[in-house]
Amino acid sequence: MENQRIKDIFSRYLQNKCSVEEAKELLDNFHSDNEEHLRQLIILELNRREPSGDDRKLESASEEVLAKIKKQIYRNHQNVPVSWWQANRWLRTGIAASLLIALGTWLYLSLSPVQSDKPTLRNQITADLKPGQNKATLTLPDGRRLSLDDQKNDQLKLLTGDAEISKTTSGQLIYQHSPGSEPGFTVFHTLETPKGGQYQIKLADGTLVWLNSDSKLAYPATFKSAGTRTVKLTGEAYFEVAHNPAQPFIVQTTGQTVEVLGTHFNMMAYENDDNQETTLLKGAVKVGFSTKSKILHPGQQAQTKLNSSEIYILSHVDTGKITSWREGIFTFDNSDIDDVMKQLSRWYDAVVIYQGEKPTVTFTGVISRNNNLSKVLEVLELAGGVKFKIEGNRIIVKR
Repeated sequence: MENQRIKDIFSRYLQNKCSVEEAKELLDNFHSDNEEHLRQLIILELNRREPSGDDRKLESASEEVLAKIKKQIYRNHQNVPVSWWQANRWLRTGIAASLLIALGTWLYLSLSPVQSDKPTLRNQITADLKPGQNKATLTLPDGRRLSLDDQKNDQLKLLTGDAEISKTTSGQLIYQHSPGSEPGFTVFHTLETPKGGQYQIKLADGTLVWLNSDSKLAYPATFKSAGTRTVKLTGEAYFEVAHNPAQPFIVQTTGQTVEVLGTHFNMMAYENDDNQETTLLKGAVKVGFSTKSKILHPGQQAQTKLNSSEIYILSHVDTGKITSWREGIFTFDNSDIDDVMKQLSRWYDAVVIYQGEKPTVTFTGVISRNNNLSKVLEVLELAGGVKFKIEGNRIIVKR
């Protein structure tokens, strides 16, 4: 690749004019043993913005910026499974775009002179919000409520009915059938994550469930006395269902029923959303809604709307993008401001307030869910057309 082309793309990027594909091309060049070229581009930009004539100072500043970029590239590759990076072209492109956005942020903060009279997100923060973490509340059939984040890992041991409940060293909640006990009446336990929370549970049949923030899962302690394995979901969850042809696994939401034998799928059915989505990664599921039902195959998504009786099927959806929340990543694909703010509101337990006309900007890229809220908003602002302000637990959005 000619150095002049990279220089031109780099220049367009700093002016917020390069495309996502050009951003990926630029990042690929930085990955390909071309560190010296990146260093020279940074030095040129340093010298253009603030000529000093001090070569040693210039070299030192460029090394600092370069080290930050390399650290961020390394972190992002660690956070993304290798199989995704190799197989998912969209995700690679999104990561490229987000890393180049981060590069622009560092250049702006590192190379621009301090301007105290210029409004920035940094001086419009009264209290930053930390990212969500593993926290949930378990409600037992007798009405007892246990805050699981208050229970030390590997020390929670409960016996309820015909089930044993424990919490592993990694924080996963596990249900097991109690040896020697007789199946009793089917009573439901409820695992509930708040805004800013997530949790993982292993049900008594071996099914694994990842519960996203602001979600609720109701399930029997064991499935021994039932002909089906039925659970109830509000919010979003990812399921890896243990195979058992003799006892179908059923997930119920408001108006929708999904029946499986053994498969991997993601469901989103929040109370305040009219749309519900079921996305299949492996196996097959039957989606029922109103009086209709349809079979989903891997790579397909079923969409239903509460004001309609139809089931809409999308084929060849990007399942990695849809389930990236489980890997600690926000993934945006031409997402509008409402969709982005819903995700941030749930994860950071924040209230979103729009001031004036709502921005029409859209976002494409990936951002780590491990960042404080201010860092995420700084990156989003670079898309242009939107400004944010953090006041307590409120996100102020304006054009």
